[in-house]
Amino acid sequence: MKIMTGLVLAATVLVQTGCMSLAELEAQEQRQKERQLADARITCESFGFKADTSDMAQCIQTEYNRTRDRIEREEARMREDHERAMRESEKRKKDSKSL
Repeated sequence: MKIMTGLVLAATVLVQTGCMSLAELEAQEQRQKERQLADARITCESFGFKADTSDMAQCIQTEYNRTRDRIEREEARMREDHERAMRESEKRKKDSKSL
């Protein structure tokens, strides 16, 4: 569930980026980070870590980093897919003009 939430957020950010001001983008990014931290905290609590301990802090950091890394990989994949689709579209346009 957390992975899907992160991926949906990443896709939403990519789609909305062109329509938002810098302040709106920064606010959205901050909300996303807060959600990721909250998700990490819930995960660590489910693992049995106790609040306000160094082990809990380490768990939260690890889970947050894992989620961030997954989102970054998915964003990169989405960008690559988009670029590939654009190249293929341009090639089809060029090929159709040469007919």
